[in-house]
Amino acid sequence: MVREGLAWAFVRYSRDYVDEYAKAAGERRGVHAHGCVPAWEWRAQQRR
Repeated sequence: MVREGLAWAFVRYSRDYVDEYAKAAGERRGVHAHGCVPAWEWRAQQRR
């Protein structure tokens, strides 16, 4: 899923998918194509 841009790699808990995440983001696949905000960033913004 990460490789296709359908999920984020949550590196806080695991670095297993970092390369796949970087490739999908670089190719603007899936969630990276639409300017979606990862859930953990959205929650942090709501707390401010």
